[in-house]
Amino acid sequence: MGTSSTSYEKTSSLGAFGDFDDFDTAGKVAYDDFAQGYDVKIESKQFTSGFQIERKLFDDDLYGVINKKPAQLAISAVRTREKHGASIFNDAFSGSGTIAGILTNSEGLSLCNSAHTSTAATGYTNQSNTGTTALSATSIEATRRLMAAFTDDRGNIITTSPDLLIVPRALEEKAWQIIASKGEVESAENNANFHYGKYKLAVWDRLSDSNNWFNDKDPLYMKNDVLYCKETI
Repeated sequence: MGTSSTSYEKTSSLGAFGDFDDFDTAGKVAYDDFAQGYDVKIESKQFTSGFQIERKLFDDDLYGVINKKPAQLAISAVRTREKHGASIFNDAFSGSGTIAGILTNSEGLSLCNSAHTSTAATGYTNQSNTGTTALSATSIEATRRLMAAFTDDRGNIITTSPDLLIVPRALEEKAWQIIASKGEVESAENNANFHYGKYKLAVWDRLSDSNNWFNDKDPLYMKNDVLYCKETI
């Protein structure tokens, strides 16, 4: 995690290189170039809160209740930060590239979208990183295969291997059973569980929808090409 001393930070993604050429055939080095991708702008917004205490109330406080108020203000600060962090996921399926008024993506699409585009002129087909299947061992494997097929802006597979499940509290038990059971989940057969030990589990109470879940590569990169989202009803 980095720090910033400016009102905003701006980053740009860069495209991929193509395959190597045969030097024996060409007889010289074939220099390649890459395309500039979309920009992400991160605004450094300020948040504030405070409280006032009358002197008489402070003087009449027999049990030190007022002295506990600063600690409660600190709890409020942490809670506010958590809510804004979770908004990246809670707002991931809607909007046009702006999340919580802090992150802005020049692609102009929601973080989880069925038709992510590219600035590359050729070699790219729009990609989806969103779906609607409920959490299950089958849907996790289907999502893993979809993520493994993600490509760069030239259509080459980028080799994404997800190992992190992000779920709300309501899905914690099901997710734990899927990834921690040594035997195949909900099966009478004595098969080994393919998902056993394959994923880490992150449970977040700030995820507002009890059905939505996310599959990602740990650490969390928050890039469209490595995050897969399931908005289930």
